[in-house]
Amino acid sequence: MEEKVFEQKEQEKTLVSNINLTTGLVAVLIAALLIMVFVGYQALNYRHAAAAGGRAPAVAALQMEVSSTAPLRYYLTSLGHTGNDTTNVCTDTFHMAAIWELMDVSNLEYAVDLAPGTARVRDDNGEGPPSGDLGWVRTGQAASTVNTAGQANCDVWTSDSSGEYGTVIALPPDWINNGPNMSIWSVQTTFCSDYILVWCIED
Repeated sequence: MEEKVFEQKEQEKTLVSNINLTTGLVAVLIAALLIMVFVGYQALNYRHAAAAGGRAPAVAALQMEVSSTAPLRYYLTSLGHTGNDTTNVCTDTFHMAAIWELMDVSNLEYAVDLAPGTARVRDDNGEGPPSGDLGWVRTGQAASTVNTAGQANCDVWTSDSSGEYGTVIALPPDWINNGPNMSIWSVQTTFCSDYILVWCIED
């Protein structure tokens, strides 16, 4: 009788052990299944974002690098403005240029792709800027209305007086008198009351 009782207890212990092992295995399997579901859900969301116009981080980083090395664009307005109406006429993402931002146009790109009537173009522009057209330009100087190119700025572009001056620049149209080493820009002053085009550059 005692042996049977002992065997029965041993069988009960074995059964309990098996049940514990089975319960632990089920818990592990459930945890693994939940992890797989979560990973699959994240992957599905990622694909949906990409299909809706999102970009993979690597692609976005590459595009950011390309955009940061692309040349700045610039243009000359197609309409003239008086000296007090120059700083807010450039189209979105552009601003009135300082001459120092335009010193080397070979490193810039003329924005011929803007909306028609925005940028000044000539018959032989191609992909480049027009020559011979004067445009207002910032000087980097203190407020001044004197008749001196590089200083005159229509009192920091607030004056439209016929007795005050601002600085204007143009790409030279006369290549003979300028010679083979011609200057990049022809510079002069004009009255703040004159309607002159405006040089703009990308922000």
